[in-house]
Amino acid sequence: MDILWRENKGLILIVAAALVAVYIYHSIVIAPLRAEADLYRAKEATQREEYRQKTADGVPNAGSLSTAERDLKSMEQILEKAKGDILLKVPARFTLPATTKNPKVFFQDTAIAEWKAMEERSLRTRSGVKLPKGFGFPAEVEEAKAREDLARLFIASRLISSAIDAGCESVESIDPLVDSRDGGRDGADPEILSRIRVHIKITGSVASALRFLHTIQRQDDFLAIDKLDFRKAEPSIDRAVVEITVGGVTAIASGKREETESGEKGPTETPSEDWPFGK
Repeated sequence: MDILWRENKGLILIVAAALVAVYIYHSIVIAPLRAEADLYRAKEATQREEYRQKTADGVPNAGSLSTAERDLKSMEQILEKAKGDILLKVPARFTLPATTKNPKVFFQDTAIAEWKAMEERSLRTRSGVKLPKGFGFPAEVEEAKAREDLARLFIASRLISSAIDAGCESVESIDPLVDSRDGGRDGADPEILSRIRVHIKITGSVASALRFLHTIQRQDDFLAIDKLDFRKAEPSIDRAVVEITVGGVTAIASGKREETESGEKGPTETPSEDWPFGK
């Protein structure tokens, strides 16, 4: 062994040094790189599986997403332009002012004033039409629905004034809340669009009934006819009975009770006159 060592000492040291260098290189460089490579391979496998799951039902690409966004903006613009033709054109006197502290009282005062106008209209035209006692609203109107009920009041007023102008014999009844009793609205979101309906029953000559149906419509402001029943009271008598339900689409959110600038609810008030239309 000594002879072998003395004769090959240099070679043995070189080989030993090489083995140590290989071991050190493997431990310090190769092993960490291999571990990192294994980690990346595991991540890649996970990402591939996630992508496979996501694409199982199809995933829109950037192009399809861009097209969808463009189509959505186009539809929003079309809807905004269509609102002018679709929405009910409610006059200013039937619109709740932003400064009103008590929407309920505002509605009651508006209804009282409008009913007086109906009575004066009947006297002025000398039509002699028999009117019901009021527009059909209860005394206790929900404040949260005051905006919407003002729009209903507008339709009811338009129907009764049309009956007066047409020379009808009688307004037998009017129901401004018919859609709250026959299953509700059409399912539209009340915060976006809401369709409201009002029902009226009138009697009069056939000619006056036909004039009434013509008079309730206005150029560029039509009421949608939901139901219509036109019949003669008796075959041998010139007397017709008309029952019609009309409506319109509003963008009036029901919302919550109005608040003052300080954030407190407005004071409890009473209408300027007693509610004359029953309970």
